Amino acid sequence: MFSTCARLIRKSSPAVLNYLTLSTAQSGRLTLSKLSRTFSLSAVENFHTSRSDFISPSSSHRFTPVIIHKRNFAKMASFETNAIVPDVIEKAPGELLNVCYGDVQAKEGNVLTPTQVKEQPELSWNAEADSFYTICMTDPDAPSREDPKFREWHHWLVVNVPGCKLQNGDVLSAYIGSGPPKDTGLHRYVLLVYRQKCKREFDETRLKNNSADGRGGFKIAEFAKKYELGTPVAGNFFQAEYDDYVPKLYEKLGVKPDPPQDPKAKGAKAAEKPKETKAEAPKEAKPEAPKEEQKAAAP
Repeated sequence: MFSTCARLIRKSSPAVLNYLTLSTAQSGRLTLSKLSRTFSLSAVENFHTSRSDFISPSSSHRFTPVIIHKRNFAKMASFETNAIVPDVIEKAPGELLNVCYGDVQAKEGNVLTPTQVKEQPELSWNAEADSFYTICMTDPDAPSREDPKFREWHHWLVVNVPGCKLQNGDVLSAYIGSGPPKDTGLHRYVLLVYRQKCKREFDETRLKNNSADGRGGFKIAEFAKKYELGTPVAGNFFQAEYDDYVPKLYEKLGVKPDPPQDPKAKGAKAAEKPKETKAEAPKEAKPEAPKEEQKAAAP
């Protein structure tokens, strides 16, 4: 005789767990006996199984497993394996945020395209109706994961969201879709939800979605600390790299990619002119370069 049931232990809210056991008769045929017990989910962790594993040879009896959402028990290990912890936040969120871009979803690091994520997504999480939340989407890989000198480039920032009614929140930074520069590989795009202590004022510049100004060099962890948001209650992320939509996004933002440099200049005289002006304007030209770089770093 053998039985199958939940094996591991987890501290959580109480619930009733109905389960079935399989027993072996002396004749060798499998019969199904139904048992029902009351368990506390403090005694269950990570329980999941497949219906196909519990079918009798006669196929007339089937085991109906208890469905427990695995994300409630996951420790969000994907945030660590993909280095979201510690690149963006110190501790993984407690819940997986549902992020839907029409027919596609963010799924803990799956690859989407800038074309697929150009419009603002729909979000859902276990929100408390009487609480206020802060929503953020940020890219820690600006301009690339190998050289993130403009970390982070934030794409979206909404505060004072009542419950999960995103449309009623205060938009600090309007949504801008992914636009990683060409030949910079995959970028991680991290979406986080923080629960605020209360509705409050945020002393931040409001940013529209027709400019890249003010987006780079952002740190969501520092923002959360400044406004006492604590650790994120929900989060998710996806990856994306350059596609044909990116130049259109750059045009909308007023970002001009650096033109290719021609190693063969026209004549030596044209090359000598900068030498005469080097002493007069080196300091004026340098401050503008980083600004342009930061614009095009990783929208």
